[in-house]
Amino acid sequence: MVERLREVARGQEVVLLDYTTNGDVSDLTTPLSHATLVRLHLLGERLSHYCGGPS
Repeated sequence: MVERLREVARGQEVVLLDYTTNGDVSDLTTPLSHATLVRLHLLGERLSHYCGGPS
């Protein structure tokens, strides 16, 4: 599924919808957006990069 999303994103814009919009992993006042987690994974970025942990 992830690889298929990557393929589609190469040719067109992909929109990920989520009920929450919190993309800040250090903000514990609201749930973290699942769409943000998927986006980070698709881009090959590590969550730890955004929260000060080891890369």
